[in-house]
Amino acid sequence: LQRYICARLGPLPGWSMGYGFDLQEWVRENDLRAWHEYMHEHLGWSHYLGGRAPDLTQIYAGLDYSSYQQHRPDYDTYVKAIEQYPTKPTFLEDRFRVRKNVYPEKDYDFEMTRRGLWHSTMAGGAANIWGNLLDPRPDGMSHPYPNKHQIKTWSLFWRSRFRKQMIRDNALTDGHCLKIPGKLLVFYKEDAGSIKMNLGELRGKLHAVAVDTKSPYREIELTGLKPEPARLFKAPHRSDWAIAVEAVSEKD
Repeated sequence: LQRYICARLGPLPGWSMGYGFDLQEWVRENDLRAWHEYMHEHLGWSHYLGGRAPDLTQIYAGLDYSSYQQHRPDYDTYVKAIEQYPTKPTFLEDRFRVRKNVYPEKDYDFEMTRRGLWHSTMAGGAANIWGNLLDPRPDGMSHPYPNKHQIKTWSLFWRSRFRKQMIRDNALTDGHCLKIPGKLLVFYKEDAGSIKMNLGELRGKLHAVAVDTKSPYREIELTGLKPEPARLFKAPHRSDWAIAVEAVSEKD
C-alpha cells in the first residue's frame, strides 16, 4: 500500500501527509521512523510527512513537520508549538470544526475560527484544519463559512506581507507584534479601541494601514507616522484591529 501511495501520489504537487490520529494509543517511535524512511525512499518527489502527538509532545522528532493534537489553542500555545522545532513547519492537526453540542469542550464557533487564523499567524505561522459542520453534509465535507468576508480579510492582509523571516516582538506594543526587523511591523490587538506602537527601529518614510479584521477588507491609511518609540493608534471604533507599518524607500 505504501509503495502504491508513493507511485500514484508522489508526482502530484502540493500535499503533505500525517500518519494518523490518536497515535499515542497504537504507534511507537520506530514505526514512524520506518514509515518516514520508506516513504522518502520511494516517493521520488519531496513531500512533508508528519505524525501528530497529544498536547505539545512528539512521538518521533525526525519527521518533516512538527504536529500536535490541541483543542482550541490560543496564541501562547501556538508560540510554544512553533518554538519547539523552529526550523520545521508547525501543524496543529486536530480538526477545528464549527459544530454544536458534539464536543462542546473543543468545537469552534465562527468568531473563534477568525481569531484562530490571526493567532496562528501572529505567533509566527502554523497550519490548522478548519471545517464548518453545522447541519452536517452526508459526505462529511465542510459547508462554506458565512463569515467568509472575515476570512478573506485575513487572507488579503497577509498575502503580500507574511514572510518566513518574521519574528515576534511583543515588547513593541500592548497587543501582539510580528515583524521583519527594521522593515515591517505588524500589530494586532483584540477588542481594542487603541494600540500602542513602538516604531523606533524603522527608518525613513513610513507607509501604514489599519484593518478591521471583522469587516470586509478595507485599508485605512495612517498618515503622519514617524519612526518614534511611542505612537498610539486610535481606532474609529472598538474591534479586533491589525496594523501594518512598513519602511519604504523614497523612490517607492
